[in-house]
Amino acid sequence: DETRCQQSLASVVNDPSKGKLFRQWEGFGTLVNIVNAGMEEMTEQREREAQALEDAAAAARIDELLGKVPELLEFRGYLDTITDLWGIYSRNKRPRQPVAKRKESGLDR
Repeated sequence: DETRCQQSLASVVNDPSKGKLFRQWEGFGTLVNIVNAGMEEMTEQREREAQALEDAAAAARIDELLGKVPELLEFRGYLDTITDLWGIYSRNKRPRQPVAKRKESGLDR
């Protein structure tokens, strides 16, 4: 829509068959450029506002789907349990030597 408007204004200003009327007015081309810039700015502002509304609606849908996100203090019990068990887990996950190497080193008793 904006492009069509710019093309229409440009064709009126640049049309050689009708051209002398607008070319007699000094600064008319500048006026057209200012109007076009204002229209672009308004269009961009409308797009930003529409995007903000879409973002807000998406955030509301996500909050509705997920529900209330728990606070860190609510996870403290789980974190403490994991911290307590981590030492046991890491000891059991150590790489073990093959049986032949254990016999050589005297660990296989």
